[in-house]
Amino acid sequence: MPAVHMEIGERERFLAGVHAGTLSVVESSERAPLVTPVWSHYLPGDVVRVGIEDDGRCLEALRRVGRATLAVQRVPYGCVAVEGTLLVSEPTDPSEYRQWVLGCLGAAPGERYYRSVEDDLERMTTVRLLPSRWRTRDFTR
Repeated sequence: MPAVHMEIGERERFLAGVHAGTLSVVESSERAPLVTPVWSHYLPGDVVRVGIEDDGRCLEALRRVGRATLAVQRVPYGCVAVEGTLLVSEPTDPSEYRQWVLGCLGAAPGERYYRSVEDDLERMTTVRLLPSRWRTRDFTR
């Protein structure tokens, strides 16, 4: 059976691509991790940027525990999960968020989506995670 794990360059290019993403954060030892759909952005070798709602349980838990895992996938062929340490959380920059959306959805649908949420961006926070552990699968091999 061929190896399904990605090399460093492969996993970084994959994470930098266009994917659906979820962020997982441990709330407490009595509950399963909280999993939230998110927009994310990554440039190889950099920190992972994730946009989440300011008033959500996810942000509160992330600030408390200081760690999270982002998972992105290309169904059904591959996935990357990257665990990271919270470096900073800051108000979401609308122009940065717009670029994430356009990159994920394409120009016309991305612009429509961005315009539909633009007024709510003041409730968004961007968190920056320093990658520390990677789990990958590529089933195209």
